[in-house]
Amino acid sequence: IYTLNNCSEDKKKWLINSVKKYNKDKGRVKEVIAFVKESGGIEYTTKKMKEYQNKALEILNVYPNSPYKESLVTMVNYVIERKK
Repeated sequence: IYTLNNCSEDKKKWLINSVKKYNKDKGRVKEVIAFVKESGGIEYTTKKMKEYQNKALEILNVYPNSPYKESLVTMVNYVIERKK
């Protein structure tokens, strides 16, 4: 979404077309991923993800320690740190 909002109309059309019609084409998928990386989309998303992680952990910090809180903290960290 960041990339779509910050690229030219031509690139936006290319990206949308690529996702809709060429999502099974490995070469096209690699091109799209490369473009998103080059445009700062991955970096922006990673930064936002970390911000939301910190907010969630701050909210959880006000609650006393319990197995429920521990599970929520574990889940927040897992969602951020997991690899595909």
